[in-house]
Amino acid sequence: MIDGTLLSVPLLFSSTLSVGLAVITWRMSDLRTKGPFICLLIANAWLSATYLLELLSTNIQEMLLWNDMEYISNVFIPPLFLLFTLRFVGRDSAVNWKNMAALFAVPTLALAMLWTNDIHHSFYSSIALPPELYMGTFVPTYGPWFYILTVYSFLIAALSLYLLLNAFVRSSRYLRQKVSMVLASCTLPMLAFIVGLLQLTDLPFTFLMILAFVGSMTLMFVGAYRYELFSIMPLALDTVVERMKDGVVVIDNRGHIIHINPSAERMLDATTAGRKERRTADSLPFLKSVDLEDAISTDRSLEVSIPKDGVDHYYDVQATAMSDQSGARTGVQLIIRDIDEERRMKDQLLKANTKLSIMSMVVRHDTMNQVGVIHGYSELISSGHLKSEDMSRYGERIKEAVKYIERQFNFATDYQSLGRSDPVWQWMQLVLAKAKTSGASEGLDVRSELGPLSVLADPMLEKVFTILLNNTRKHGKKAYQVNIGYKIENGSCIVFYEDDGVGIPADVKPAVFDRDFNPHGSMGLYVASQIMSMSGGVIRETGEEGKGARFELIFPEGSWKEEKFDMSITARSNGQLKAD
Repeated sequence: MIDGTLLSVPLLFSSTLSVGLAVITWRMSDLRTKGPFICLLIANAWLSATYLLELLSTNIQEMLLWNDMEYISNVFIPPLFLLFTLRFVGRDSAVNWKNMAALFAVPTLALAMLWTNDIHHSFYSSIALPPELYMGTFVPTYGPWFYILTVYSFLIAALSLYLLLNAFVRSSRYLRQKVSMVLASCTLPMLAFIVGLLQLTDLPFTFLMILAFVGSMTLMFVGAYRYELFSIMPLALDTVVERMKDGVVVIDNRGHIIHINPSAERMLDATTAGRKERRTADSLPFLKSVDLEDAISTDRSLEVSIPKDGVDHYYDVQATAMSDQSGARTGVQLIIRDIDEERRMKDQLLKANTKLSIMSMVVRHDTMNQVGVIHGYSELISSGHLKSEDMSRYGERIKEAVKYIERQFNFATDYQSLGRSDPVWQWMQLVLAKAKTSGASEGLDVRSELGPLSVLADPMLEKVFTILLNNTRKHGKKAYQVNIGYKIENGSCIVFYEDDGVGIPADVKPAVFDRDFNPHGSMGLYVASQIMSMSGGVIRETGEEGKGARFELIFPEGSWKEEKFDMSITARSNGQLKAD
């Protein structure tokens, strides 16, 4: 028989320690995770106290009474530990009333079968007194319900152990230290259960389990202080990371990817099925083009582009070095944020500002040209030396200039609504006809073979022809004829503009599209280049000095098409435009 002192002192210590730990835990944490842990401590205190009272009992009735009270803890400790584990690993969604009712159903029913054992004898089939009553207890013959409860409790403990092992494997080096404390606390009762069941020691089975529970709770309490188990739940934190909209990638010192959350998988196109083939940092293409160490040391974020489905997507990457408690570097954490929308809005704002600037330049230039026309003809009319027919003709020219100014301001007013200034399909023959109404083609023989060509371009495309016609008329000197046509080359459409003027000197060619190139006060070809850029195309000059200027407007594949038009409608439209 085991000495009573050997049993009573540890049981009193176990009960007192469990209550003390429960009180301290209640005061040190505000997290919901502390609830199951405190219940475990109270259950262990209750188990120790009732088992001690059972040992101190002097008759079979008292022993059975305290045994019945003792089993309140026996049946509920395994499911309570599973609840704690679920909270700890961040699976809060599994902790609901429906699952809790199912979890506690078997223990509750087993407890009821124990308390009504005198009726059916399915928990204890028989009960015998021990050889000595002092510090002894009854010797039962177990029935089927005892074994049902035993198997159920072992399965619950095994499930808790599996969840913790899975958490340990998935966690980083730092988090593994935390998980290992809880893992050890789960292993102790299971080892004690196996030792007691196989009768490998003279210690009573219940006493052995109580000692294991005390050790388990003590380990978790030490972990609470050393690793802040109740301040930062490791796997609950992992759950937060898994649900983040930003991508998270953790890379160890060997360059292996040890964690990648679903958002990062979507951004990097690293599906779960393909992660085995993407285990190294080399599988992240954007890392090859950036200085990661410089970004870490300077705390500077990186802007990277990642091609996906043939389109570049832009991301902001923040790299942070990860260290253990000793300060040694354990790896790198990458936070990846999708900035496609921000970049698109930034580009739109820049494009809008560029458009407004160009629109201002166009309106100012064209208006000043027409003001010059009005001023010149007004001077002639006011001289008083003109014939009546000349005065009438000059008056019409002044009226046309005023109408053109009015159209310019109306166009500018509409263009301020940038939502309506996106690229639109335009028939090039009609675009050229509109450009002629500015008076820029006066004195020029303009021949065009644009036929069925339409392009997807900015509404200001007509201004490009206006600028080119003005350029020929003012700087071509002897220029008289202009030929406009197009050709298809390597999928792109090239609209060419040729005049028979003096051409552009070779030393001037590189600067003709510069913003500061503005000879003789003209608007310059810079505006034309910007309009083409907003249309997704480019403009270049390929003529030869002495043989005339040649400009090429290049529209990429997908931004041009050839289609037939009703030429009678076109003729009427051209006639109306010319009459304005």
